[in-house]
Amino acid sequence: MSSPPPESSRQHCMVIKCLQCWSYVVVFGSARGEHTCTVCGLVFRANFGDSEPKWSEIREVRRPALIFGVPRGLKTAAAMRESGLPQHTGSPRRGKQHWYPLANDPALHAAGVEIGARMLLLSGESPQLRISFRANGKIASVKCVHVAVYAGPLASLPAEADLARSSEQHPISLAPEEHFFALKSYVAGIADVGIGAMFRMAREAGNQSVGFNDLMQQQILQTLFRVASRAALDLSLWLIDDATLPAAQSPHRPASIPQITSVLARWLSHAPHVSPEVLAHLALVDDFRVREAVLNHGAASDETRASLGEDGDQHVRATVAKHLFTPVETLARLAQDVNEDVRANIAENIVTPPEILARLSYDPEGLVRGRAAKHSRLPPQHLPRLAEDAHFYVRTGVAENVQSSPELLARLARDEITDVRDAVARNDHTPPKVLARLARDEYKYVRVNVARNPHTPPEILARLAEDAEVEVREGVAGNLHTPRNIFTLLVKEEAARRERYQKLVARWENDINAKEYWIEKE
Repeated sequence: MSSPPPESSRQHCMVIKCLQCWSYVVVFGSARGEHTCTVCGLVFRANFGDSEPKWSEIREVRRPALIFGVPRGLKTAAAMRESGLPQHTGSPRRGKQHWYPLANDPALHAAGVEIGARMLLLSGESPQLRISFRANGKIASVKCVHVAVYAGPLASLPAEADLARSSEQHPISLAPEEHFFALKSYVAGIADVGIGAMFRMAREAGNQSVGFNDLMQQQILQTLFRVASRAALDLSLWLIDDATLPAAQSPHRPASIPQITSVLARWLSHAPHVSPEVLAHLALVDDFRVREAVLNHGAASDETRASLGEDGDQHVRATVAKHLFTPVETLARLAQDVNEDVRANIAENIVTPPEILARLSYDPEGLVRGRAAKHSRLPPQHLPRLAEDAHFYVRTGVAENVQSSPELLARLARDEITDVRDAVARNDHTPPKVLARLARDEYKYVRVNVARNPHTPPEILARLAEDAEVEVREGVAGNLHTPRNIFTLLVKEEAARRERYQKLVARWENDINAKEYWIEKE
């Protein structure tokens, strides 16, 4: 640990280990002033020597006083290069850095991860402070803002004084060297305590700013995943396992650990290489976002997906229901789920067997019956019954089904609900006679879909090319099967329309200019 700067009027900073609870305290002020542990409240007097601080006159326990360290967003080395900020070279004019090994974090230490204090010095601006991690040639950082500090001895303050205030709104006036000394002391304390211990300490601290707060925990994990994803995963699993131990085995058991699991879920959704064994372990995490990410991962085993099919969260079961690799036995079980969204996803899944779809076509919910009605694997004998369903969404599903007979489509083309007729117009198997009828539909978007249908006859396209609605004419122009002479005619008519429009605009502008001229003249 570095020694403090020479005795002067400037503010001092040092990280000290408490003799009572073994937590770390960042102290400011006189080198021989009184200081208070933020965890247990122990008041002590520290005498700084040439290297390690010495302890004397341990006094009574009173209200915790000092707080330190607030994160302010992530900043990777790549982003710093893109922004044009100067890189750390060790030069006092450009910046400073100092690195520490994470000896108390086995997974991170084995991966060669180091934590560093880094400071950028930009002309005319306050120093930019970073808590950084590096491994395997990668560096990622968290921007850090110092918090609240007092420059004099604690004995001079009244007992009710509030010693903590954020330097974000009330900047601390320090020389750059002292900023870096304070940051380096803080990072050295983190390295000596260990990242895992800092997380555990924060869970026990309650409202006190001890260890890492929620935002800092998320940003530290995100940074570690950027430089050493496997080691960060091991750390996350260790923290999750530690948090779920019985209270008799772990005094640090929280109700939940969302700040860890949210980062883990985001990383897992983009991680290509994760073993099935790790995914099976993550499938037990008490956060549905993590379990959904496990389910969507290509390396998840059938056993893991089957176990998630019995998950207590309906969102997870719904995700299982629509996944292409879900085992058939799981699909059959979820087809009887109490939640209609789960059953609807089963009815929509392209791998759902015909026998399960036939069962879902009798479901009491219209949403489920409708999705089963438009499924291409539904046995065709169920379509006539569904075409007469009271729920329009079910009839729309039949109108979209590629297996629907010409007779069913002709009947549905006369449906009173526009959505049903619109679905018939979109169906590639709709007969030309039915398309001819729909080409005269009063609802323009039905005519638009007739114009877009690749099986619409040329004579119907020619009639729609003269439609009053521009969307219908655009549908004809966008149809790859529109004859060349019709397409050429559309282009010429559209050019003539634009020319007439431009003339109208020019006449309107001339009229406005003329009015303004006579107003100014008068």
